[in-house]
Amino acid sequence: MKKQALIFVFLLGFALLNYPILLLYNIPVSIGGIPASFFFIFLWLLILTGLTFIAVKKFNKSSDAE
Repeated sequence: MKKQALIFVFLLGFALLNYPILLLYNIPVSIGGIPASFFFIFLWLLILTGLTFIAVKKFNKSSDAE
């Protein structure tokens, strides 16, 4: 199950950080002084890192019980 969760996070990251999706954020707007494209790239990286952390922690606890 852990492997499936990590594959899902990888595919989600691949889809969200793909070139056509990144073009959606290529707008001349700053969010807190940061260009929108950089802001959303780092936001998605932070979310994907969090999802990976949750998947690893959750499935390590279930495998330790066995």
